[in-house]
Amino acid sequence: MAIRGQVPIIPVVFSSYNSFLCPTKKYFNSGKIIIEALEEIQTSGLKSTDVEMLMEQTRNVMIDKFIKLNFELSKSPKDWWLTKINPW
Repeated sequence: MAIRGQVPIIPVVFSSYNSFLCPTKKYFNSGKIIIEALEEIQTSGLKSTDVEMLMEQTRNVMIDKFIKLNFELSKSPKDWWLTKINPW
């Protein structure tokens, strides 16, 4: 849709919430999360044949930021695993 409308994509990335999510009981404990809106990714001039490239570019930018946000949260040794998360 972004290519069809020739509008930019604005990726929004959330750090992991696994450190305060109780998956068995389906509730959150208190914790920290970072949310960041990234620079827009331009689509002007792209065609429908560029969709795969645009998806890959967007995904790579978001994964890189996801890892950096988790590293930022992992200041204490007990949270070292946040830097090891594979988001996909």
